Amino acid sequence: MIRFDTSKVEKKKKKKKPLVASGVFASTDEEAIKTKDTLNTKVEKNVENLEQQLKKAISHASAGDFESSRKYFRQALLLKSDQPKTLEMYAQIQMELGDYFGAIRSCDQALNIVNIETPNGSQNENAYIYLTLGRAQLNFGEIHLARESLLCAARSFRKKILEGEDSDSETRRELQSTEEEIRSVEELISRFQSQTSQDKDKTDETDSGCSYSYR
Repeated sequence: MIRFDTSKVEKKKKKKKPLVASGVFASTDEEAIKTKDTLNTKVEKNVENLEQQLKKAISHASAGDFESSRKYFRQALLLKSDQPKTLEMYAQIQMELGDYFGAIRSCDQALNIVNIETPNGSQNENAYIYLTLGRAQLNFGEIHLARESLLCAARSFRKKILEGEDSDSETRRELQSTEEEIRSVEELISRFQSQTSQDKDKTDETDSGCSYSYR
């Protein structure tokens, strides 16, 4: 049982009344407080609005309504444009709508923000941004850049697992899936190089002994 020893309690000292500003200084202080309160209220409303826009964007994406989802993602990014995760999700929607170049730009922007804020980068955040970037580049026809981005994604997933940042089986599945995508891209590159070599040989045979003049 706890017992309070009241004999050791010090008597409360009378607090000195704070100096109260008067005249011009009083009105200045009041205005500063009002301005601060107004700013705080605006920030709170923006945060609340941002959360609502993101919820709507994700909800529409889940329902397959990518046009509406894109609209809400845009509104969310207008409220706060420096969110790598939001940019990466927006890039996925852009890909669904066939805007692969737009998706590449969104991922580039997300990576720039991550690299500025955290030079070492969050492995989880980087992995998904690189993964989406690689897929966008592949669809845009930039197969060599796509391979590099997917390799970066795989490295980030591996590092995340090795460092124990996340032992989640989902991360391992993502790594396995990314490695499969890398192999597919490498096969595509190999076929492309083989075809290019064959086309070059045919061109050399056709063009041998020919001369061109432009007039």
